[in-house]
Formats: sequence, structure tokens, C-alpha cells
Amino acid sequence: MDEIRIKNYRCFKDEQRARVAPLTILVGENSAGKSSFSAMARALWDIFYNHRVPNFNEDPFDFGTFDNIIFSEFDEESSNTFEAGFRIENETEEPKDCIPIQFEVKFGKRGTAPFPTKLTISSKKKELTFTLFLDDPLILVVIQTKRGRWRSEAVRRYIRPFGANQLTPLLRILERMKPVNLISNPEIWENGGVEYTSVSDRGSNHINENDWRQIEKLLFEAASPGTFSFLSVTDTKLPYASSPIRSKPMRIYQPKLLSWDPEGNFAPMYLASLFEAERDNWDELKTKLDVFGSKSGLFDEISIHTFGGYDGGPFEVQVRKASKKVKGKSRNLIDVGYGVSQILPVVIELVRGDPTQLLLLQQPEVHLHPSAQAALGSLLLQNTHKNRIVIVESHSDHLLNRIRMDLRDGVSGRKPEDVSILYFESSDLSSRIHSLRIDEQGNVVDAPQSYGRFFMDETKRSLNL
Repeated sequence: MDEIRIKNYRCFKDEQRARVAPLTILVGENSAGKSSFSAMARALWDIFYNHRVPNFNEDPFDFGTFDNIIFSEFDEESSNTFEAGFRIENETEEPKDCIPIQFEVKFGKRGTAPFPTKLTISSKKKELTFTLFLDDPLILVVIQTKRGRWRSEAVRRYIRPFGANQLTPLLRILERMKPVNLISNPEIWENGGVEYTSVSDRGSNHINENDWRQIEKLLFEAASPGTFSFLSVTDTKLPYASSPIRSKPMRIYQPKLLSWDPEGNFAPMYLASLFEAERDNWDELKTKLDVFGSKSGLFDEISIHTFGGYDGGPFEVQVRKASKKVKGKSRNLIDVGYGVSQILPVVIELVRGDPTQLLLLQQPEVHLHPSAQAALGSLLLQNTHKNRIVIVESHSDHLLNRIRMDLRDGVSGRKPEDVSILYFESSDLSSRIHSLRIDEQGNVVDAPQSYGRFFMDETKRSLNL
């Protein structure tokens, strides 16, 4: 994702476009739309990559019904849909192979929940468009190339409506479509209880193999050649979103099924599973955790201590601090500062060997001392790369300032364009998103006058100015 667009959604009445980078920092006052933006990023990802109908009430978000989610602050009659989408540049070494695409979703109301009623994938550069209209009981497929535009109506006869959270059945059907049975002539094609009839409404009466190859390239390769695909699903694409309030530490942990929950309960279980069954991966992860712990001043070593002398038994997470002269005693996680347990799941997600490709972090700096917040800023930047997007909601100037200084000083090997700052500004019951940049000197540029005003006013007051 290089840009996300939203309109008529939550606190955003007018269309807002926001630049997304591998590391995207969301800043602004409370209730200005930062969490809403993160939730929409996950919703778009779920539709495009995971073929899931998004759930705007999946932890850690809880946005209610469609009527709660659509913008409705003003007395005027509101629209019955809201929109979102993203743009991907797909830059390649060969410009002629570049297929920049736009993915757009229109959400309507199905029952009490939002449902994607229109999906559009297009490339203006190649003049290609693929659109699905998902209005029961009809599915309308529209394909457009330079030669013409064709539409095909699909009537579901004896299959039940698609599951509450899956688009996959439809997409599996689309994978098997061919020009001869999808568009050419007014023939009927049946598969899985779906009948397709086709009509040409502009240009040539027949879609040919070349048209279809172009559409296939748009669908299968445009998202990111060799990595992402609209018509395939892999577990590595499942987003992870953290909660701003994370789980309390426990003195003794009982092993249980490992699942990536927003509160971070997975962290001790994940560490124990690596310690017991994957020692090479454990050693690698432990080294990374210890390095961050030392730089942040939180701890110098983290370890797992098992009870009972057998794998799969109860265990404790131990933390040790050291000084230049003394090697400290390992202590139970619950006996050290609360910030250690709160930051542990965040750091694990950032540095583990099989990272998720969309990571949404809400206030990861909670319970951290300013120096540890700054160290977290460095860690975020160090673990930024082009195959993953990390979106961070933060109220920490220490975290943001460290990112700016590390970019300026070149200590991370990252470039200013790898970072985007999105400033959320509330005005007249609606919100705006300002896309800010960091220049080579570490300065924030393109900022409106209101950005940082509170801190400037506080500084002037402290100086009696």
C-alpha cells in the first residue's frame, strides 16, 4: 500500500488520502481518527489479500454496527455507503513492467453490518479495470480493456449466500473463468450453482485471449510481483493488531494453544515453544530481545525456566538486569517493571523470524520511560523493510524524535521516504489527515500550523514568553 483513501467513514466526512510507507506513524489528538484509520487498513488488507469480509468489531477494534461506522455527525441526510481503497505503485527495474494499481471498495449495509458491495481493481496506466458487484442475488462482473468493456451477470441459484466472513467461494470460481465461457457470446456457464451470462456494452462484442491475459496479470501479479496476489491466500498475510492495553504478567504460565491475540497473551507461550522445540530460532530471537532490552534500559537478558523437568510443563519468564561490575539475579517477569511485560509482545512481533506483513500497533510506548520510548523508535526503524507495513499510533514525541534523528544520522540504513507521518486533525466534527514527510536533516515538513502547537505553547509558557 502506497496510499490509503477513505470517505464518509467514522469521523471522516470528506475524502482523505494518506501516504503509507513501510513505517507509518499516526499522530494527533484523541478521537481524531487514528484507530479508525488502522481498522480500515486491516479491512482493506483482509478483503484484498485474505478474501475475508472485514469485521470492524474484531479485537482490538469495536466500532459497532454499520450505522455507527458510517459518518453521521451532521443533521443532513447521510449517504447509505462509505468508501475506501488503496494505491500500489509496484515499481520495478523495468518501467514497462510496472503495473500501478488502484483497489477500491464500496461498503453497503447487509443486516446491521458493513459489507463490500463493490470491489474494483484497476490500472490507469494499462487501461484495465476489473469490477465485482456483490449485491444479492446477483453478482455482476465488469471487465474493461483498451478494446472494450464487457459485463457478466452471475445468478446464484441453489447455493447459500457467501459465508459471513468469506469471499473465497466467489474468487475460486473466478480463477477458473476463461473467455470462452465467461464473456464470448451469450452462452451460459455453470459452476458451483452459479450461472453466468454475458453482454458487451462497449467496444468489441468478444473478449479475446489477450484481453484475458491482461486481466489475469492485473489480478495475479499487480499487487506485488512474486509476493502478493489478489487470488491467493497464505497465512503470512494475516495482519496483526495490538491493543493499547496489554495482558498482565503471570508468575507461572500453563502451556496452552498458541494464538496471536491483541493483548499479547501469546508472548510467553511463543517464547516457551521456541525454547523447548526450536533452539536455533530461540537463540536468534533471544539475542534480538536482549539487545533491545539493554539499549532501552529495561533488561539485559530474558530467559525461560521450566518446571517438572519435561517439555510442555509449567514455566516462568525470567528477566535479568546487569551493571558494568555486577551480573544481576534473574527475576520473575512479575517482579520487574510493568513496562517489560507490556512491550514484550510488541518487540517479539517486530523482530521474530516469520513476521506478519501488516502490523498495527496502538500506543506501543505505554508504560515505558522516555529513554525506552526512544529506543523503541530506533527498533521500529531498524525493522522497517519494503515487504512489510508497520502502522503505529503513538502519543510519544520521544519515539518520533528518535526516528527523525536516526534518519538524519543514517544509523538505521533507512531513507526518509521509508517513513510517513500522518497527522490527524479534528475540525467541525470531522477529521482531516495530513501526510507529512521527514527530510534528510530529520525535519518534519509539510506540517500545518496546528501540528505541535500544544508543545510550542507549553515551551513558551515555561520560558515566560
